[in-house]
Amino acid sequence: MKTFKKPKSAVVKFINALLAFLFLAISILGIFLPILPYTPFFILSLFFFARSSQKLDDWIKSTKLYTNYIGRITKHKVMIMWHQIALFIFVAIVLGVAIYFSNSWIVNSIIWAALILKGIFFLAYYTPCSKSNFYLMKQNSVNLKGK
Repeated sequence: MKTFKKPKSAVVKFINALLAFLFLAISILGIFLPILPYTPFFILSLFFFARSSQKLDDWIKSTKLYTNYIGRITKHKVMIMWHQIALFIFVAIVLGVAIYFSNSWIVNSIIWAALILKGIFFLAYYTPCSKSNFYLMKQNSVNLKGK
């Protein structure tokens, strides 16, 4: 994962931490409000946590949410097959609803292209694996940290 240059100014660090907590709060609201997307705000909060301080960066990376859903995926570039399928079906349903309510053929074309590109990205970027292999990787990475 790419690391960013940490700001040296205390004011900039404070603003980054403030933005991180703001985007984290918005992402938590996005879990409960279907109109508000969760993922982009969570990713923005991670970005600003990483920029604000090493302590906050370590804290967010130690949470269960990060380790279970993002950490192993970014480290090993694999996803459990049924997670991949469920995520793709969810995105297809959301984009399908957008296509249904859209009256513009241009917007529909863009949405279809996004859906196709997402499918290609998942096939090319993430290697599907079984659940047992995925959790075995987790155990091995934990064991390696302990050494």
